[in-house]
Amino acid sequence: MRVSTFRVLLSVALVASAALGAAGQATIDPPGSRQPVAPTRPRVLPLAETEWTDVHRQLVAKFSRDGRADNALKTLLHVPEIVDGLMPFTIYLSEESSLSPRHRELLV
Repeated sequence: MRVSTFRVLLSVALVASAALGAAGQATIDPPGSRQPVAPTRPRVLPLAETEWTDVHRQLVAKFSRDGRADNALKTLLHVPEIVDGLMPFTIYLSEESSLSPRHRELLV
């Protein structure tokens, strides 16, 4: 490739990259200048009690304190195998471990 052809291609590439850069975000917002927007609804809705099977009811009875499921447990009920695998560890961390309440909340 000749030097003049290389210079022309380089010039074209520089102009094209400048045009692409101008079309993108012109300025970067400084950290903390915008607050995140809270979602209006959950990404995965909790499983409604009307959709529960006997397996779901058994899991709620096994892993809830008062026989009522909170939203986290209701959401996990979409996949009962996850409930059976995750809830013993969650209960241990939140209620039975020797961690201080502050450290438990940090883990959550």
